Amino acid sequence: ETVGKYSSSATDLASKIMKVILATLNLDVETFYRSDFENCKAHLRINGYSSDGKSIGEEALFSHADRGCLTILLGDEKEGLEIRSKEGKWFSVKTVSDTLVVNVGDSLK
Repeated sequence: ETVGKYSSSATDLASKIMKVILATLNLDVETFYRSDFENCKAHLRINGYSSDGKSIGEEALFSHADRGCLTILLGDEKEGLEIRSKEGKWFSVKTVSDTLVVNVGDSLK
């Protein structure tokens, strides 16, 4: 039940963020949202990192690009999220407990 509520809330938030992005780009929000985003499928993935801070391998998750529109991550005080620069260097993303990190995915490029 909790996961279902979280997933539904994240989907609603993603919809609102997409509408703000469309408006910021001076696009007709309702037309573009309805034609390109209204029927998008949302996927929920729950990932975790070891609670003792020890590495469980060189990479906890495989290196990947976010292929969708948006990725919404719940922040906590454990580091885990990294981004790679165009030059191939990895940087840790600092997060704060009970905040959200919103990544723009490849489909919005």
